[in-house]
Amino acid sequence: DDDDDDDEDDMLAVEIAAAKEAARKEAEESAEREARAMEDRKRARAAAARAMKQREAAKALSADVKSIPVGAVTTVMLEEETARAAAARDPPEGSELVVAMTCLIAGLPPTWAAARELLASGSAPDRLASVNPRSLSDDVFKKLRAVAKNPDPLIDASRASRLPTIEILAK
Repeated sequence: DDDDDDDEDDMLAVEIAAAKEAARKEAEESAEREARAMEDRKRARAAAARAMKQREAAKALSADVKSIPVGAVTTVMLEEETARAAAARDPPEGSELVVAMTCLIAGLPPTWAAARELLASGSAPDRLASVNPRSLSDDVFKKLRAVAKNPDPLIDASRASRLPTIEILAK
């Protein structure tokens, strides 16, 4: 009879240990899921903030292009993001408008290749901050307006090499 009680106690101890292990694993997995969700929320907030800055820059451009604060475009290009963007094969999602406008202000064609080269140099934010908007030509402002209205402002290099820039931007 004592042996039966000992066997039952042993089985109960094994079941309790298994239940504790399952609960520990579930808690671990739950913590990992929560950490991933928190990281996803953090990335989403950062993307939303970048998109809002991009919309503000576009709104300022469409309101009165001659008074556009070049700093509004520059602030979108945070230093930590320029290195990451310069290494990217394609433009970061949602950055096409700002990248195209940046290229135009810097006197470059609005292509990802030109933008990547500018970003890789590390001088893009300083270069843009030093631009006086009133010194930009009317032609540059026409191109900026066209880019602001264009749903796909970055033009691939193969098309850009075959067409004059003004035709590309006049879509």
